[in-house]
Amino acid sequence: MQDLRTYLHSVRDEVLHIRKEVDPLTQMGALCSESERPIVFENVKGYPGWRVCDRIISNRAMQAVVLGVDPKRVVPELARRLSQGPGEIRTAESAPCKEQIWLGKEADLLRLPIAIHSEGDGGRYIGGGIHITRDPDTGVQNECILRTQIKGRHHTGFMMARRHNYEHFKKHQSRKEPMPMAIAIGLHPAYEIAAVYSGRHAGYDE
Repeated sequence: MQDLRTYLHSVRDEVLHIRKEVDPLTQMGALCSESERPIVFENVKGYPGWRVCDRIISNRAMQAVVLGVDPKRVVPELARRLSQGPGEIRTAESAPCKEQIWLGKEADLLRLPIAIHSEGDGGRYIGGGIHITRDPDTGVQNECILRTQIKGRHHTGFMMARRHNYEHFKKHQSRKEPMPMAIAIGLHPAYEIAAVYSGRHAGYDE
């Protein structure tokens, strides 16, 4: 099984590990901006036991590792895979993401080590989360990356571009019903590559 951990292991010689304590509100964003390599924070102030990573596919060489090709073949390989359409979809009864579940008041966003990224930002933002919505007519899912600001323990704000997920939102809005949306954090970086695709994909479940 491929996941974020297996990817980080595959590029382990490139990963920069920061073992000194780092404050996610005042230091982490600056250190990520300065790094040209995948970076893992092993000691996050205020969040014992948590690790945070960033910059995981910040250059073409890292993208090539994700796709298993030479760096010069990244774009042709992406075009080939997109032309093939989606592969087999499998549903898992159990998975690492289900090992710990917070519900109700326990589902507190401030329990997550979410950083302030830049000077002048209005607060903490989920910068690398994969936002997943579903077309209520077809069931086809779309994923994208929306910069999501933490507004409180149970609320966020985000900017939704006028693309596939916005079309899903309009359909739910016309039905006068809320649109379910998941934000997945810590996935294999192949999902990040898929999330930035904005071309048409009718019937193609990302």
